Amino acid sequence: MCVRVRARAGRYSMRVSFVEIYCEKIRDLLRHVKGKDAAPEPDHKVLRNDYGANEVTGVAMVDVDPADRDAMGSILEVAAAARATKKTDMNEVRDLP
Repeated sequence: MCVRVRARAGRYSMRVSFVEIYCEKIRDLLRHVKGKDAAPEPDHKVLRNDYGANEVTGVAMVDVDPADRDAMGSILEVAAAARATKKTDMNEVRDLP
């Protein structure tokens, strides 16, 4: 999850994105919110921005009112529904006591 918050004249705005790493690839969990379903998923890259934070390129950023918990909850539900849920070989690995 990436969150950007900006303050302007006592008001805040917030933009969020949600990604997952699945099968060695970065997946944008909010891409269909921005109408990008038809296009193939781009090759995302992790880069350092001007503020020294890591950023993933080419992901959907969704504007959210920081005071609106329902809107944030809805975005979390959308991202959770978009996650890959197939079984992988990692499901078979266990930590031994």
